[in-house]
Amino acid sequence: MAACAMFVLQVLAIIVIGGAARTASVEAAARSLAVEAQVTVERISGFMAPGERIVEDTVRLLDEGIISADDRELELYLLTRLANLEHISSVHVGYPDGAFLSVTAHPTEGGAFGSTRMAASGPDRIVTKTSYDSYLQPTSTTRSTDSGYDPTQRPWYRLVAGSPTARDLIWTDPYTFFFSGEPGVTGSRAHVVDGEIAAVVGVDVRLSGLDRILDDLDVIEGHNTMIVAGDHVIGNPDMEDRTLPTSGPRAPDAPELPTAAEAGMTPPDVPTGTVGRVDTASGRDLAVVVDMERPLGKGWELHLHQDEAAATDVATNQQSTMLKVMIGGTVVMLGALFVLTRVTRPIDVLAGQAATDALTGLANRRGIDADGAEMVAELANRTGLLSVLVLDLDGFKALNDRHGHHVGDDALRLLGRELRSLTRREDLVGRLGGDEFVVASRVDDLASAIEISRRVVDRLGERLRVELPQCPLGVSGGLAVGDSATAAFGDLLVEADESLIAAKVECKGMMRVADRTVSEIL
Repeated sequence: MAACAMFVLQVLAIIVIGGAARTASVEAAARSLAVEAQVTVERISGFMAPGERIVEDTVRLLDEGIISADDRELELYLLTRLANLEHISSVHVGYPDGAFLSVTAHPTEGGAFGSTRMAASGPDRIVTKTSYDSYLQPTSTTRSTDSGYDPTQRPWYRLVAGSPTARDLIWTDPYTFFFSGEPGVTGSRAHVVDGEIAAVVGVDVRLSGLDRILDDLDVIEGHNTMIVAGDHVIGNPDMEDRTLPTSGPRAPDAPELPTAAEAGMTPPDVPTGTVGRVDTASGRDLAVVVDMERPLGKGWELHLHQDEAAATDVATNQQSTMLKVMIGGTVVMLGALFVLTRVTRPIDVLAGQAATDALTGLANRRGIDADGAEMVAELANRTGLLSVLVLDLDGFKALNDRHGHHVGDDALRLLGRELRSLTRREDLVGRLGGDEFVVASRVDDLASAIEISRRVVDRLGERLRVELPQCPLGVSGGLAVGDSATAAFGDLLVEADESLIAAKVECKGMMRVADRTVSEIL
């Protein structure tokens, strides 16, 4: 009799625990969905960040007079920034008088890059087009006197010119680029002199890379992800065909970007930023909507769905397993602990992924900012300096073009491993994006920072030449150092990046120290 009672109690315990596990599964799935949304936004921000940095850096150099708006050096600078960013289509500068400069990464006749310079609007307007090889050496130049292109009438220029905050970076709605015919968006910002717009700098970002980002984030089984602008679907890995409206005059029958309904997708009717339940044709989904005004602009949203049944299937199967174990005499609480461990594991995985670069295993931009802020805070309680070294591969674009992106990925992984072997455990080592890396270290003085940084640059160059002899690769670096009073991590990162740019323009393969570091730290 006692044995029967014990058996009944065990079965009732399993039923109660199974119900609790299913509830916990749904709650855990909702938390995981919210974390996946955060991870997705972080990845998309990282995708857009190189374009934003090109615009911001170019406007800053123009504002400070380091580069002139009509100088040949501006064209070479933009080509250097564009060379290693495959999802950036072009960078351009438009002027109020109709003059225009554009550098593109589209293959051109006789070269891998191209530039277009247009004089101010008017009769016999001169248009100069130059092609460059993968090493940014000019291969051909043509001139003509006929072009109807007016930069001041383009969406990216008009948005900035009509904005009360022209000095803020603004993203256009998706459209088809004028020269390449590719779908994408343009981010632009004004260079202002004496209260008037002197030039507008814009960067074209291809949208084709968004699908790969969404597809790579398949962390939760049974999920569906899409990016929408208004009613139109911008990114979704399950869509095979997608067209965009042109940016100029359109024919009456020109195709438009499909709406979510035309793509067979139902936008979730849940408050922005919260996880809710929505009914679908196949059952019930968990869904979350995230406002993406930053980084993509107002009206852009990220939609994530997950089949609720997929979240509870694990708990149902585990309940059956627990019943068999209970009948055999296994402790109820041990089974419950197993269930909870299995249910919450995806959250720990996602939390780690949010701060780690998937390719190299180093810290990503989010991890870099967080760890860098901690290093600055610790510096206030000890003597010494904080050294920030930003590194960039020379010839990376040529490597990808000649040998494929898998070889380029191998080079980035090699660089990550070598950086770890050349640095200390307490140093911060991360990948900023593309082929840019950062090393932050606590040092005793400026001389030590310079010696360590030069050793890192030299050793990395040697290892790359040994491991990848089929394509010449080099490493350039920019160094900034600050003490407890001046070591704002973000400022040091900007100074080091500007020094890197100056080093690459002056002579690739060198390491340059920031001007403020030399004047203040010395």
